Amino acid sequence: MGFVIDKWVHKNMKKIIFGLVSLLILSSATFYAFRNTNYTHFIPFTEKNTVVFGRYEHTKEGIAFSQSGTQLNFATNASQIEVQINNKLQFDSSNWFTILLDNKFYGTVILKSGTHFYPVEFPASDSMNIVSFVKCTESFVGEVVFNGIKIAKDAHLKDGLNGSFKNMYHIQFIGNSITCGYGNMVSISPPQGNPNTGFFPLNENAFDGYAIKTARNLNAIPMLVSYTGIGLCRNFNGDTVETMPKIYNRIHLQKKESLFWDHKLQIPNLIVINLGTNDYSGESKNMPMDDAVFVQTYIDFVERLIKMYPKAKIICSNGSMMSDDWPSGKKCWTRIQKNIKQVESHFNTAENKKVYSFFFKQQEPPYGDNFHPSSATHTKMAEELSTFIKTEVIK
Repeated sequence: MGFVIDKWVHKNMKKIIFGLVSLLILSSATFYAFRNTNYTHFIPFTEKNTVVFGRYEHTKEGIAFSQSGTQLNFATNASQIEVQINNKLQFDSSNWFTILLDNKFYGTVILKSGTHFYPVEFPASDSMNIVSFVKCTESFVGEVVFNGIKIAKDAHLKDGLNGSFKNMYHIQFIGNSITCGYGNMVSISPPQGNPNTGFFPLNENAFDGYAIKTARNLNAIPMLVSYTGIGLCRNFNGDTVETMPKIYNRIHLQKKESLFWDHKLQIPNLIVINLGTNDYSGESKNMPMDDAVFVQTYIDFVERLIKMYPKAKIICSNGSMMSDDWPSGKKCWTRIQKNIKQVESHFNTAENKKVYSFFFKQQEPPYGDNFHPSSATHTKMAEELSTFIKTEVIK
């Protein structure tokens, strides 16, 4: 068994180290009792009967996507369904999803490799329920394809679901591992130093990250464009080829051969950029970051975004992992704040302010994997950002 739909996990989330072993144990508590249902037909997922938030493409198989936080929505009057998903893993790991019922947490599902049906049972209802699958893992974990559902003869999917989300505020979050929710499902209180635990997909939860939490605080639709280790000028590993400005147009960020995203499909009202942490990480490896180059690269990227989304406001943010203490003597936290404020000043006049700077508070223990923010820190980050947006941006 490779999946779980378990409300107990959510209620006790903060008490659990949400790692591979515990989830595989929990996966034995699945809903197999209703598998005797007579499913009479299979309905493919299409543009008519689904709405997707985040980047995706329609293939011969179904609806394909990779990105953290991508949310596939459909409405049905069925109380029992089986969703067919093809999980195209990039390595020996696992993608997993949060399931929402009418925008409220309902459970989680861990995918097995390959194409399988996943049963989901809902409370009996005479009305249509909106079911949402939110990808908790990021793109390099692997692409998924939602093919369709098995359903009983007296049930159906609703077409024209767009009206259910009409006039909602849209926020695009562009970021690195912090925005992906890297390692946020563990809580480590080290006696000292960096908790170097490694990366575990089942510890990564974009739905529990600051980006989606901020969107939910504001009753907005989140759209994430984020990737672990990514930077503006250079990535964590020193690479300057696959930086965010150079991969931003892709549907699948991890694939050089990916089709480009049609930016007209989802137009944000607000864009939040949280980049720079990886650019400055090289300072600890005797790889100085040229502040002037960083500022100009940032300005160039914001100019691109303004051309694509001329009506959107843009927040240039950073945090919460940087500090002036590490690497010693480099003052990276002070420098990046000064640089981002220069970007803000470049675009704004007294009559027209559409670019803002915002800095998250520096994190404190406990930490997630590899010194990343824990779930508790992500909650604080979402509160900080939500307050800033409400009081300074959309006031």
